[in-house]
Amino acid sequence: MSSAKFGYTIDLPEGFVMVDGTEDESMFQFASEIVPVQVLLNVSSSQKNEESFLKANLKKLGAVLKGEKIDSVSWRRRKAYLASFTMQNQVFTEVQQGVSAAVLLSDGKSVVNAIVFVPKKNFYQYECFVSSIIDSLSVDLGSFKEPGIITQQKYFSDPMDKKSRVPVEIEIEGQKISTSIGKKDVLANKSVVDREFNVFKVYAMSNDESVSKFSIPAWQRFYRMISRDALYRMKVPAFDISAALQDLAFEKDPENPDAAIAQMLLNWVQSLEYKREAADFSKADFNNIPSVLQNLGSDCDSRCMLVAVILKNLGVDSCFFVSPEYGHALVGAVLNGKQGFSFPIDGKQYLLGDTTVKGLTFGKIAAEQADISKWVEIEFPF
Repeated sequence: MSSAKFGYTIDLPEGFVMVDGTEDESMFQFASEIVPVQVLLNVSSSQKNEESFLKANLKKLGAVLKGEKIDSVSWRRRKAYLASFTMQNQVFTEVQQGVSAAVLLSDGKSVVNAIVFVPKKNFYQYECFVSSIIDSLSVDLGSFKEPGIITQQKYFSDPMDKKSRVPVEIEIEGQKISTSIGKKDVLANKSVVDREFNVFKVYAMSNDESVSKFSIPAWQRFYRMISRDALYRMKVPAFDISAALQDLAFEKDPENPDAAIAQMLLNWVQSLEYKREAADFSKADFNNIPSVLQNLGSDCDSRCMLVAVILKNLGVDSCFFVSPEYGHALVGAVLNGKQGFSFPIDGKQYLLGDTTVKGLTFGKIAAEQADISKWVEIEFPF
C-alpha cells in the first residue's frame, strides 16, 4: 500500500483489507481476514514532532505505554520513534497489545505513525506479524535498501564505523578481495529470516483454502523482506567487490563490464559450499546472506539473493526466480546485448543464471526447467 500524496509505502502481508480511510489520505485502517491483526496509519502535515504525534495518537486510542517509555533509533538519516503499548476502549473492548512507530516523511514536514496491534492473549503468537509490518514501512526510495525500524533498533550498525565491522576475505576469479560485514549483520539478517518465515508459515501450512491461496504471494513477500535487509548488509561488500574486479571486468568485456562482473559473481557462487539450512518445515530452509558471503553454507535461493543484492547495489537491474515445481531458484539480471534464456518483466529481459551448476553462464539453464509458467519472480520494489 502506497500513498502518492505523502510518499510512504507499507508492505502488508497477504489478506489485509482496508476497513476505513479518509479522502485526504491522513488516516487508513486495515484488518487481516486471516489473523487477528489490525493496522492504523496516521499522517500529519502540521505536527513535526514525531514523538508527540505518536503519543497523541496512542492517547486517543486509550493506549498505555509499556514501561512508559518511547525509544528512538537513527534510521534514514532521521530519528524514528517506537513504543510498545496495551489498549482497551469502546471499540476494542478486548485488551489489545501492539507496537507504534513514528517517523518524519521525506517532504520534511509530514509525520507518519504506524500502529499495529493484536488481542493481548494472541500477541506472542502473532508478534511476527506486528514486527514485520512495522519493519515494512518505507518513507523514501532509499528505505527499500535499509533494515526496517525494529531491526535497526535491535541490531543497529553503521557501515562507516570500521570498529563495528568484521573482516571477510573472499576470492573471485583468482582475485583475493578484502571486505567486511557488520558485527551484528549475521544475527540481524537471520532474525529477519526467522521472523518472516513465521509469517509465511501461517499461509503455507494452512489447511484452509481461503488462506493457503495466498501462499505464493506470501512466499514472494518472505524473500522481499529478507532482500531489503540484505541489500543494506551487502553495501560494503558490493563496493569492495566492484573495486577489486573493475579492471578485470573491462579486460573481459570492455563494452559491458557490468555483464562481466555479473558472470564472475555467478562463477563464484557456483563454487560455494552447498548446504541446506533446515531438513524440516518448522524452520526456514534459507541461510542468512552475510553467512552465505562467508561461504558458511548456501543453496540455490540464498545464492541467488546474494548475487541479486550485490548487483542491485552496483546499479545492475536484478531479481531472482523460484519454482515450487522444480524446487529450484535462478538469478536474473538485465545484461543488455547479451543473449540467452531470459524472462520478460515489465518490458525488461532478465537473463537467467543457475547458481548451483558449475560452468553454466548467464543465459543457460537446464532444458527441463524452461517452462516460464512454473517460475515465480522475486522482484525488488524499486
